[in-house]
Amino acid sequence: MSERSARRALLRVGALATAVVLAFGGTSAALAQDDPTSTPPVPTQTSTPSAEPTPSSSEPAPPSSTPTSESAQPTEPAEPTTEAPTAPVEAPATPVEAPAAPAEPPKAAVGKFTVKFIHDQDGDSWDDPGEEIVGLKVAVLNPATGTKVADFVSGPDGKIVFTGIPAGQYWGVFDTAWKLRSGQGGIPVYVPESDTGGGGMYLMEPGTSAADLRGSLTFEKSSYESHETVRMTATVTNIGGQTARRAKLMWSLFAVETAEEQWGDFGWRGAGIDLASGESRTFQVSGPIRDISNGKVRPSTIIDWDGRPNPCQCGLSGEVTVVQTKGEISGVAYADKNRNGQQDAGEAAAGVVVEANGGTPYGYFKTTTEADGRYAFKDLPSGDYYVGYTFADGWVVHSDGTDSKVRVQPGAPVHLTARGERPYTESLSATLTLDKDVYQVGEEARITITLTNSGDRALSGIQAWCNRIGDDNQLGGSPGNGPATGWGELIPPGKGVTVGAGETKTFIATEKVPQAAFNFGTVVASCGFAPYAGWNTDAAEAFDSARVPGGFGSLVGKLYHDRNGNWTVDEGEAIGNTRIVLRDRERNVDVAETISDAAGNVRFDRVPAGDWWAWVDGPWKFEGEWGGHVRVHAGGEWRSDFTVVPVPQPETPAGGAGGGGGGTPPPAPAAAGGGDALAKTGASVLGLGLIGVLLVAFGFGASVIGRRRQIA
Repeated sequence: MSERSARRALLRVGALATAVVLAFGGTSAALAQDDPTSTPPVPTQTSTPSAEPTPSSSEPAPPSSTPTSESAQPTEPAEPTTEAPTAPVEAPATPVEAPAAPAEPPKAAVGKFTVKFIHDQDGDSWDDPGEEIVGLKVAVLNPATGTKVADFVSGPDGKIVFTGIPAGQYWGVFDTAWKLRSGQGGIPVYVPESDTGGGGMYLMEPGTSAADLRGSLTFEKSSYESHETVRMTATVTNIGGQTARRAKLMWSLFAVETAEEQWGDFGWRGAGIDLASGESRTFQVSGPIRDISNGKVRPSTIIDWDGRPNPCQCGLSGEVTVVQTKGEISGVAYADKNRNGQQDAGEAAAGVVVEANGGTPYGYFKTTTEADGRYAFKDLPSGDYYVGYTFADGWVVHSDGTDSKVRVQPGAPVHLTARGERPYTESLSATLTLDKDVYQVGEEARITITLTNSGDRALSGIQAWCNRIGDDNQLGGSPGNGPATGWGELIPPGKGVTVGAGETKTFIATEKVPQAAFNFGTVVASCGFAPYAGWNTDAAEAFDSARVPGGFGSLVGKLYHDRNGNWTVDEGEAIGNTRIVLRDRERNVDVAETISDAAGNVRFDRVPAGDWWAWVDGPWKFEGEWGGHVRVHAGGEWRSDFTVVPVPQPETPAGGAGGGGGGTPPPAPAAAGGGDALAKTGASVLGLGLIGVLLVAFGFGASVIGRRRQIA
C-alpha cells in the first residue's frame, strides 16, 4: 500500500478521535489521538502551577455553541475509547462542549492530557515533519474565576503535556501569535485524575484570533430549596487574541430573576464593557428561582459583543439541583357596604372567584369563597404570586398603588383580606378635548380635562393612565416617546389630584405632537382617570383625536366570502370585479376606492394615513364591531384582507320571478375595467369622494364635514 493510500485509510478512522477527545474535554474535530505507546515529553512550564482548586462538580461545562435563533442543546459526550487514530481533523468553527468534571473533590492530577500543535503549511491536514510548533505559549485559566492556574509552552516536538495541576476543566488561551485554523484563540483543557493516555492534535496558523468570550456560572451551594435565593458567580473570559468591545448580556438571565443593577454595564440594558485578550470579569448575582425542570434550575443567557460570530460558543449557563417546597395562601373577602374600611356583620362575600397565579414552576389556581367569605389554597408551590378577586354585583378590590405580589414559602402561611368597594365609574366621570382638529408634528397640543365627582365623598390621588395600547402616536406617554411632561400631578411621578364630593374640576395638560403621529395620520389622547389609575381598571375613560396630515401609504388584500371559516381564500370564495370603498367615519367622507380584480385582489395606492372603514358594493357586508376596519401607515405598503358575508335577501314568493332566493346572494354586478360598478354610483358621489380625499389628506374638514370629536 502506498504512503498516500495509508494516509487516506487512517483519515477514515478520524471520527474515532472525536470520542477520545470528548472524553478529555477537546473539540469534536481539530484533534487526533497521539500514539499511546509513545512517551510524551515533559512540558516546559514558565511558571509554577497554582494550587488553586479546580471548579467543583456543580460547575457546568462550557455552554455549547448557541445560534440566537435556536435553543441551546448540550451535546452528549462520547464514551471513552482506547482507539488511537493518528490523522488530524480540522476544527470546526463551533467546538462541542467538554464533559463536566468528576463529581468528587479536586485532587492533584496524576494523569495528563497531551496535545500536539502543528502548522499545517501544505494544507494536507497531516502532521508532516517540520510542521510542529515550538514555543507556543498556552495560559491555563480557571473558568469559574478567570484566574491563571499555570502557563505551558510547547516543546521541540510541538507537544504540551497538561499535568501537575488539580484535575478538572480549564480554558487554554494561546499567545497572540497563533490561532486555530478555525480562527479561535483557545481550547478547552481537561486534566484527568488518572492517566488514560488521552490527547490530541490541533491544526494552527499564524495570526491573532478575534475576540472570543466564554462564560461560566457557578453556585454558592450544591442544591437549593425552591423558595430560596440562588446566589451565583458569573465569570466571562476573553480567550481570543483581540479586545472584545461592548460586551454585555444579550438578554436577562432565564430561570433565575436577577436585578439589572447586579450586572452593571454588562447587563442586557447596559452600555457594555471591554475585555482585553485573556481578561476575565466576575459578577456576584442572586435572585429567586423562576423555573424548574426535572428537579433542576438552569439559568442561562448569551454573551454579546461587537463582531460576535453566529453561531458562537458564548453561552453563560449553569445547573443546580432544586428541591420543591410548598406553602399556602388563605384569606377572606367582604363587601364594605358602610365604607368604614373594616369587615362588619353581614358583609362577608360568598361566591367570590379567587385566582392565584405564580409560583415556581408557574401555575394557575382558582377557587371560590365560602358563605363566610373565606377561601384557602393549600400546597401551593413556593414562589411569588398575584391574587385577584371577582365579586358579584360589580364590587371591586382596589389597589393602593403598591405591588400586590405575595411570597409563598414553607412555614409562613399568607393571609389576605380583600375589601370590596363600588367601582370608581359610579361616581367619577371625565371628558378630554384637544384644542385643534389638525396638528403638525412638533406642535404643542393643549388638552382640556374635566373631572366630575358625583359621589358624597372626596376622591384623592386621581391620576391619568393614558395610552394603554402602547401606540407611539398617542399623548400621555408611550414606549417610543418616553414619559409625558406637561401633565402636572395627573401623571406619575405626580401624586394625583383631589376632586371633592359633588365637585367638577378642570385641568390643562400640554404635550408636543410626536413624530409617529405623521405615520398614523392622527394624534390621539386616550386616558383613564381614577385613584392609582395604572393599577385600577375601573377608571373613567376619555378620548379625543385630531388629524396629522400629509402622509400616504398603500393597502393590498383579498376581498372574499370565507364560507368555511378557515381564514383562507379557497376556490369559489374570492369576490371579483366589485367596488370597495374606504370611509372616514368621523368625518363621514369616502377617502379611497378601487375595484377588485377577477381573483378578488384589492389594491389601494396613495391612501391618506389613518384608520378607515371599508364598505362594498353589492349584496355584501362586513360583520362584527371591527369588521371592515383597516389602518394605513405613511410610507409603506400594508396588507389587510376584506372578509365579508352575504346580506340576507328577502324570500321570493312561490311562483314569483326567479333567482337568488333562500339567502344566497346573486352574482356581483360585472364591473370589468371600472364599468357598471363605478357608473351606477353617479358622478356626484365620485366628486364628493375626491373632495373627501383632499380634505382628509391635507387636514381640512372639521368645519366643512362635521366635528370628529369623541369624548367618553
